[in-house]
Amino acid sequence: MANEKYTHIDKVVELMGERHAVNCAVERSGAVIMDADVITRIDTVIEVVSRELDGYLRGHVSVPFEDYSTGNVPIDVEVMVRGYVAYRLWARRGRFDKENPHFDEKTLFFQRVRDIQTGRWRFETVDGDEVAEKEVYYETNRKTDDIDRRSAGRRFTDTSLSDFTNPHA
Repeated sequence: MANEKYTHIDKVVELMGERHAVNCAVERSGAVIMDADVITRIDTVIEVVSRELDGYLRGHVSVPFEDYSTGNVPIDVEVMVRGYVAYRLWARRGRFDKENPHFDEKTLFFQRVRDIQTGRWRFETVDGDEVAEKEVYYETNRKTDDIDRRSAGRRFTDTSLSDFTNPHA
């Protein structure tokens, strides 16, 4: 479980460019992408962001997703993690928010996290399972225990019931 990552160094380097990835990863001149400290730093950021995503989605969908090395991470997840890893690497150089060239990827990451949590953004795993499929609950007629979808007037999801209080308690 500790080795599960949702993107790979090659993908991050492809997004950032090799020179930027190296410069953001380590504070020494003459480093190259194949240096152990560069690989370790980028790999650590990938693992941290992957676990951060799991933390945001835990309780909303089944995580962790399959291990990246098996090729079973949904492409949607890989893309959002890759972008946020690039943002975090640039942030190591003191470039935050609008000063960071990957600010849009950070924004996309958190927007998709919110959309997955609320069930508004759905995607399929490689196994064909739908992620963020939410059950819909309708009001039940208390007298007949019948579900009346037309007259209920309100659609309940597992997140919209969070502030519900029982008026008969």
